[in-house]
Amino acid sequence: MTYATDQAAFMAAGGQTVDGFNAHQAARYVRHITEEARETVEAFNQGRHVHVIDGAVDTIVVALGLLLSYGINPDDAWKAVHTANMRKLVDGKPYIRPDGQIGKPPGWVGPEKELAQLIEPWLRGE
Repeated sequence: MTYATDQAAFMAAGGQTVDGFNAHQAARYVRHITEEARETVEAFNQGRHVHVIDGAVDTIVVALGLLLSYGINPDDAWKAVHTANMRKLVDGKPYIRPDGQIGKPPGWVGPEKELAQLIEPWLRGE
């Protein structure tokens, strides 16, 4: 089992769909992501570390719910984004922006093409 299959089972038990795009359900998950992120930031700013951890995991849960509401396999989406992130390594080391963040080196290619392929079936109405 993965986090994604755990979340899919939870959603199915609650009568939610996970096998195709559900716009209404996706909109609810977008709202939940915003709410969980806000609560996590508040907990962090107040030094409530247990609540930060809970909020971080809840944010993952609702993000998985959003991906499943699109009818895509979150593991496939993860792989596409992770592969793109690994392209930020230059000679095995991360490309670092002037502000200290890992950045996009010249010529970097994002995951958009691979992510678009994940949603093509429902865009075509399959």
